[in-house]
Amino acid sequence: MHISTITSDFIISPSRPSKPLPMGALTLSPETKPKLSEKEEFANAFYTRVEEPWLQFTSNHTDDKDPTKKVTRPMTKELYIEHLNVDALLMSELQSCFYQKFRAELIELRPDLAGKNFSYTIGDDAELKIIDLDDKLGTNEIKYLSDAINEKTPLKDCAITHAKILMTLADHDTDTFKGTYKLDLLNFQNIIDLGKIALCKKDDPSEIWINQIKEKAEKNPTHLIDTKA
Repeated sequence: MHISTITSDFIISPSRPSKPLPMGALTLSPETKPKLSEKEEFANAFYTRVEEPWLQFTSNHTDDKDPTKKVTRPMTKELYIEHLNVDALLMSELQSCFYQKFRAELIELRPDLAGKNFSYTIGDDAELKIIDLDDKLGTNEIKYLSDAINEKTPLKDCAITHAKILMTLADHDTDTFKGTYKLDLLNFQNIIDLGKIALCKKDDPSEIWINQIKEKAEKNPTHLIDTKA
C-alpha cells in the first residue's frame, strides 16, 4: 500500500470509553428494554448506531446562480458514505505502515515470534487482540504480542477509528450492506481481521472488509434500511 495524501476532518474520533465503566442505577420505564450488561454498556459507549448521521454535517457547493460563490448545504447520505470510504482507506493505509513496522521490530526483539502466523483485530474491550491464525501460539507468546502491539498507540488509534468507520458503513452503506449486517464492538473480533487488511498489497483493500462483513457478520433483521439522502 502507498500512503495517501488525503486528510480529512471527517474521520471518526478514535477515543475509547473510559474504564472502568460507571455502572450507576438506570431509571427504566416499563417500555424500556432490560438493563444492559457491563460489556454491552461498554460496547454502546464505543459505538452506537445513529439515525441519519449525515445530517450532523454540511458541505460546500458552488452557487447555482453565481459560480464565483460557495454555499453551504446539509450533507447528503451519498457524500457522507463517500467520505467514510475515503477515511476507511486512509486508516487501512496508516495501519499498514504501523503494523509492518511492528512486525519488523519483532525480528530484532523476538525473532522466534517474527515468523509466526498471527494477525490482529479489536477485542470487545477496545484493545488490540492477537489472532492466532494457526492455533500454535502459546499463552505467554500471545500475552507478549498483545502487550507489545497495544503499546503502539498510533496503530491502536487507527485501528479503533477504522473499526468505528466500518461499523458505521455496515449500518448506513445500504448499497453495499443493505442495512442488515450487525457489526459492533461485541462481535468485531469474530468478523474483521485488521492485520489481513493492513498487509494487503492492493491500493484499495476495501473488498477484504466488505467480504469479511458479508461472510461472517450476523444479519440483523431489526435494522431499518436508510432510504433518505
